[in-house]
Amino acid sequence: MYLKDDIVIIEIDQDLYEGMPADWSAEGDGKYAILNISAEDDGIVLGYRGSEVRFRKTPQ
Repeated sequence: MYLKDDIVIIEIDQDLYEGMPADWSAEGDGKYAILNISAEDDGIVLGYRGSEVRFRKTPQ
């Protein structure tokens, strides 16, 4: 994984690839994804060309 400013580059686990949102695309022969990332008060948002997935913090 690589994180810089508002972009994260992640290696794709081929066993979980089908779980990616349908409108997201892989780069580098399907080996990684380049996503936008932003922090919110209750978690983070990962996005690809306008399509976003929100992850919320879980109470501890």
